[in-house]
Amino acid sequence: MGRHWGQHFFWNKGLAEKIVNLIEIKKGDFVIEIGPGKGILTEFILKKTENLVAIEIDKKLAGELKKKFEKLKIIEGDFLKIDLDSLLKKDFKLVSNLPYKISSPTLLKIFKYRETFREGVIVIQKELAERIVSKENSKKYSPLSILLQIFFDMKIAFHLSPGSFNPPPLVDSSALVIKKREKPLLKLKNPEQFKSFLDRLFNQRRKKLKNNLTVEELKILKENDLIEKRAEQLSIYQLSELYRCVYETG
Repeated sequence: MGRHWGQHFFWNKGLAEKIVNLIEIKKGDFVIEIGPGKGILTEFILKKTENLVAIEIDKKLAGELKKKFEKLKIIEGDFLKIDLDSLLKKDFKLVSNLPYKISSPTLLKIFKYRETFREGVIVIQKELAERIVSKENSKKYSPLSILLQIFFDMKIAFHLSPGSFNPPPLVDSSALVIKKREKPLLKLKNPEQFKSFLDRLFNQRRKKLKNNLTVEELKILKENDLIEKRAEQLSIYQLSELYRCVYETG
């Protein structure tokens, strides 16, 4: 993805190799790279496995990649619009230096394909990375962080300054490592419904929960002494218990 798409390229090969090495890629592992750009990460992925699919939206860059890596499978298109069902014949791993504008939607797509996703490393805006790994009682705590943390173990490996990229972005970035949990923190019958529930609770995050809930939900809040709490003050387990009491009883 070139400059038109908001991509900032790595120029330091040592840094690129360090990022690829943050996850375990074995020979034969199926890896997807989103927005390979000029191929600096691609080069190090291919040293570990030839089973790599690069998804590139910029036709010019895709053409250059085909010349540089003759055996590389390249799909020209928008990752967010591509139906991965036909592509994912088995479990996959992910590597990407993501354009900031598609970072959150990409994470939600990873969540959608959580059954076959195994692990990945993505470089995203530092502020978003910190929001994703945040816990309760933090202003950065959000439905996205809660949803992802239930199914994935996530950590920030290190931060990157604007000078790590060409052209340099206006903000710092972070290398975020994501690994699928052996067992989710919670068993949810309907994760998508739980997401909608969280979105509603956090819609007016500065207000107390009692301002965002139905009569039935308020009753459960009172029973659990949570009536004066804000959504960001509740742990993942407290939020899920509230959800279960409303939607999964009986």
